[in-house]
Amino acid sequence: MNRLREFTLQPWTYLAILIIGLAFKFYHIDYRYFWLDEVSTVEQTSGLNRDGIDHLVPLDEIVSIGRYHKLVCLNSFSLTIKEQLLGQVKTMNLNPLHYFILTFWHRVAGDSTLALRLFSILIYLCTLPFVFLLARKLFGFNMAAWVAVSLFAVMPYFHYYTQEARYISLCVFLFFANSYFFLRALDQKKVALWIPYIISGILALYASILLGLLFVGQLIFILTTRRKLFQNLLVSLAVIFLFYLPWLLFIINSFAEIEQSLTWHQDYNDNYNILVLGIFQLIGMSRSFASFEDVFQWFI
Repeated sequence: MNRLREFTLQPWTYLAILIIGLAFKFYHIDYRYFWLDEVSTVEQTSGLNRDGIDHLVPLDEIVSIGRYHKLVCLNSFSLTIKEQLLGQVKTMNLNPLHYFILTFWHRVAGDSTLALRLFSILIYLCTLPFVFLLARKLFGFNMAAWVAVSLFAVMPYFHYYTQEARYISLCVFLFFANSYFFLRALDQKKVALWIPYIISGILALYASILLGLLFVGQLIFILTTRRKLFQNLLVSLAVIFLFYLPWLLFIINSFAEIEQSLTWHQDYNDNYNILVLGIFQLIGMSRSFASFEDVFQWFI
């Protein structure tokens, strides 16, 4: 028992788990099909709206499969950076930051499906230090941080989405980064430390508007435990909101378009009762520790 305890208290044990987890992120990265949501990433990054994409696809005509393959290669559109960015600004989406960064990434790393997925892995790697720092900040010692980062490295949920050319990895990175900067600003009580919190907060909202829920939790935390710092947080959130306001107004003006694009969610309400939806939620949460992909088939 003592040997087992000594084994679990060695940092190299968790370093080994971390390395194994990272190795699997690269294993079979191109094994899965480049599916619909990833194709949407290419579409959004191109800056072309739906009409601009559709005119590239001939109707009532048999063409080579290579013609369609070009539609998932950003360089085949022959667009400049300026054209892409202007197109993105004019096209509604809820995750503009991801496509903005990919505009530059595909010019450096290439526009293959593998290169686009490697971007998600790169962001995942950048997340690991913040997972370590956040855990050490919360629990106060390095061993807790090693355990946290090793668990994060082998969680099936994050493994699945890290191998996709989607915005999930970027959202996770900014979630941990902003949370760490938030706690650091609270503990050291220096006004300058709120600056990285503000910057990461602005980027978080542009990565996904749903990350605004993070600020709600932080506000509740301040009101219940650190009321003296409420003003600091309020000013920081005001600055974050001010920088996000232009895109928020765009979202409000495009609400009908957003609502239309999310109508497929209605299928779940029409076809499943509240009990089955609750089971779906529990299965989704369980993916943090084990993968139960086929279990969904029991209820569909």
